[in-house]
Order: sequence, then C-alpha cells, then structure tokens
Amino acid sequence: MGNKPSSAKTRAVKSPLPIATVVGTPASAVPSTGVTLTVTPEMSVYSTSTCKATLGVNLKACPAPSDFDRAPVDCVVVTDVSGSMAGEKLALVQQTIKLLLDEFGSKDRVGIVTFDTKVQERMKLSAMDSKTNLLAASEVDSFRAGSSTNLSGGLFAGLQQLIDARKADQRKSKGAKEGIKTVLLMTDGQANHGLKTAEEIVPVLTSMLSGTGISLHTFGYGSGHDSTLLRSLASTGHGSYYFVENADDIRSAFGDCLGGLLSVVAQNLVLEVELLHSKALIKKVHHKSATPSPEPGTYRVPFADLYGDESRDVLVSLILPEEALGGIQDNNVEASPVVMPVLRATLKYIDVLGSSAATACVDGAISRAAPQSAAFAAAVVDPKVEQQRLRLLVVNTLDEARATASKGNLAAARSAIAQSRIAVAETLARRVECGKAPGENETLLSYLEDLDECVLGLKDTVTFCSTSHKMAMLSEGHLQQRCMDSRIETKNICGEISMRSNVYRTASKCKKTTTFARLF
Repeated sequence: MGNKPSSAKTRAVKSPLPIATVVGTPASAVPSTGVTLTVTPEMSVYSTSTCKATLGVNLKACPAPSDFDRAPVDCVVVTDVSGSMAGEKLALVQQTIKLLLDEFGSKDRVGIVTFDTKVQERMKLSAMDSKTNLLAASEVDSFRAGSSTNLSGGLFAGLQQLIDARKADQRKSKGAKEGIKTVLLMTDGQANHGLKTAEEIVPVLTSMLSGTGISLHTFGYGSGHDSTLLRSLASTGHGSYYFVENADDIRSAFGDCLGGLLSVVAQNLVLEVELLHSKALIKKVHHKSATPSPEPGTYRVPFADLYGDESRDVLVSLILPEEALGGIQDNNVEASPVVMPVLRATLKYIDVLGSSAATACVDGAISRAAPQSAAFAAAVVDPKVEQQRLRLLVVNTLDEARATASKGNLAAARSAIAQSRIAVAETLARRVECGKAPGENETLLSYLEDLDECVLGLKDTVTFCSTSHKMAMLSEGHLQQRCMDSRIETKNICGEISMRSNVYRTASKCKKTTTFARLF
C-alpha cells in the first residue's frame, strides 16, 4: 500500500472544475444506477505553512437491483470431495449447492466441478432451466468422499469452463455485454496433490484470470485448511475469503456470497487521482492496488466490482507547500481561510444496471489559513476520514498480530492488538463526549468487537489455530470493505436466527444469508 511521492517538476496542472462543483459534487450528474463519487479533506482547515494533508475519496454504489433487473450470472461451483469431507460436511455442502441451484434462473449458467485426487467436471456450464436444475441436483447427490486434495486441479478446471464459455460467447456475438462470472471454491484441508502452494498456484491463476473479469471466492471449512492460501487466491481473484467455522455456517457463507453476486451494480472500476496544485506532492495512496500512472502526479486504483449499497474509500496523503495568498500570511488572526482545489478524482466503470460505460469526476478542495489565525485554531477532523484511518490501522494490526502469533509470540500479538484498541477506543470516547449519534459510531464499535474477539483467541496456541483463520477473514473484510462473515450467533426453537453483526453486510447479503441459514 506504499507509494513513492510523485514529482511535480514536469507535471502539467489541469484547471479545476467550476467552483460550484469543487467540494464533493460530481462534475457531471451520476445516473441513479451508478456510483457516486466524493472527495473530503481530513481537516476542515490546514495551515498555510508547509504541511501534510489527507483527503478521503469515497465511492458509493446505488441500491441493489431487483431479481428481474439484475445481471445474469455464470457460476462454477468447485468443491472438495476428499476423504476428510465425508459425513456431515459433504451432506451440508450437497444441500447448499442444491439451494444455490434454486436461486439461479434461465438467464444464469452454472457448472459443477469436484476434486479429490481426481478432478471431475460434473456439469459443464449450462443455462439453469428446470430440466438442467434437476440434472444438476442429481449430479450433486452422487458426490462421494474420495482421497487426497487436488485443489489446484479443481480450481483450474472451474476457471477453464468460464474462459471457454466466454470465448464461445464472443465468437457468437462480438461486442455482446458480459454478465457476472465467478468461481466458488470450497475446501476443508491442505492442498496435497498437484500444485500445493500460493507461490505455485497464484502465477497460473493470475495468467488465467487476466482480462476475463472472472472473480474467485474461497471457502475454508474448519481449522485444518490453509487460510493464507485461500485468502491469497481470493485476493488474486478479486473475491472474498470465508472462514466456515462450523457446519451451520456452510449455508450462511454461500448465502452471503450469493447475495453479493446477485446485486452487482458496477464492474471494472478504475479510480484515478491527480494533483491540481502545481507544487503539491502525493506522498501516498493508501490502497494495496494503487499504482502511479505515466503522467506525474497521478495514481490509478482498480476495483473489480461493487455490490448494491457498498462503499469503497481511498485515502490520499499529500504534502502541501507554503502558501502566500493575499493577507492570510499576515498577523490578522481574523483572516478568513482560502479555499483551493488540490486533487481531482475520476472514476470510470461499467454501469451494470444501465448497461453502459460511465464516468464520474469531482475536485477535492481544502481550506488554508495562517497558523496563528482563529480559523486554523478551530479546525476539526472529519469523522468519516478519521474512521478510514482507523480501518487501515485495524487491517495492519490484525495481519501483523497474526504473523507474530504464527511465529509463537502470542504475547507480542496481544500487545499489538491492545495498542490499536486504545486508539479506536479513544476516538470513540471523544465522539460520544461530543454527542455523536449512536448510529455514527457503529463502525468504530465493530472495530473494537473484532479486535476483542481476536485477542481472546490468542490466549494459547491451541485456540490460535482457529483464530488464525478468523483473523485472516476479518482483516480481508475490513481491507475490502465487504462482508465475508457468515457466522450464526443464535438460532432459537422457532427457527429465528441472529447473524453476527457486520457493518459491511448489505441488504441483499443479509436477505440471502438468513434465507439459506433457516431452510434446514
């Protein structure tokens, strides 16, 4: 997530948008089916002396579509049927896949692949009419637990189905609009046949996925799977990693994932940020996929997709030069701040619901005042940008603590989490003291809940075996700002269930998760 400061020496600075559209207002109207783009400075006022500044770029998706309006989905389910899957696990996977089949309609296509030592393509990608549904369900019922775990072979076979179908579609109709294409990979163990490690699998996966728009979602069941591998595969495939802690969570995990797939509203998003100030520098763009563009002072951040109602946030750290604008450098403490555009954000993407390419553009402005002025003394922090700083802190803390604990130093891992917890708790306490509404603090409370849960799992090496997977899932969820948590907290005798709270869970995900969880 680190970037070198961009040089301003050869940069051609663009003119800002008209002043009426400078602060947090798109330069052109964003369609109701698209994504809203805003840019917000972390501080209400910055000094006119040389200083650091951070702006938050926010992408907000429109609501999820109805089932009638949603994009068609091509989905290949790739599941482990090795010997360790025998019994309840395999039975639940079979039930869940059949439930998935029922959620798809005639505009969707589904394929099925199983793997133990041998890889079997149980069903080629096929349109899900009623006849195909029955054939697929019969094929799922025939699953039997086998021997070893050829995870790479099963994964590559599932991907190849989608790649072959995509090529065939392009031959039939050049320029045809593409729907959602995804692989769901489920395993409960370690890859022990074929390619076994991320170092071996990821390069092949990257090559196969290039230019296809295919996403990969992974599901690791129980404490025996390789969460580092599955998280790496999901990250490479722009998908989610789910830690399926127990049998009941298999159904809700697939339901959560499906709720996202059926609510995609934007694909192939590329955010570009560029400086508008000739002497400012971009110090860092806080996103793992951020890369500098050929044009100095410009960075690009890609996103594979957005589900309905989801948000994405990117922090951009700048170094601002000393400014001498009119009288604001004087000793007049009553001098008013001067507003100046410093950063332009442009978002290009495919509007899935509008079936068209779309663009949103916005200029981010900051206010600057003399260090001795009353305006600078009264500067306040924007709570949403501050919240994103803490989100990145939580991500880094969970990853570093997990790595430290994996080396046997549980005490150091607990200490790292405790320090980050203090930072989040102090911010929350300050907000409560300022009278912030409880709803505005929900995200900070979720950070504390996750940190507390993980530190409890670091009490000994036995507990950490399971907590390690949980930490990987929670960290990835905060990193992507996407729900990957499907754990059921309670289920009473009336069949009512309670899902573990997750601030990233959208309405569509919630609906499918609860539906899947209560049907058995």
